[in-house]
Amino acid sequence: MAFSARVRDYLPWAPKLPGYLWVAVMLYLVLMLAVLEVPRFFVRRRVPDEGRRLLLARGTAVAAGLIAGSTVAFGAETALGPPVRVGAAPDVTLTELRSTA
Repeated sequence: MAFSARVRDYLPWAPKLPGYLWVAVMLYLVLMLAVLEVPRFFVRRRVPDEGRRLLLARGTAVAAGLIAGSTVAFGAETALGPPVRVGAAPDVTLTELRSTA
């Protein structure tokens, strides 16, 4: 094949990546809209002006979209980025543990 080693390593799942990202954005968007709908419901009852209600609805939608997009972007960048090095775990001694041998 004429692909580099990096492309060959990613080739099995690379065509599926846009679909995975799309599903993740939709999941977080529905979640954020459900969470933001609760305060919007209470505020909407107090606002008599239709223009303000429209502004509130659009602001809620924009906020949910930004939160969903940034969450998915951070997750994708973390997952596709370099591995994170973790230090060695400290030695733990259990003084109250009885020996079974």
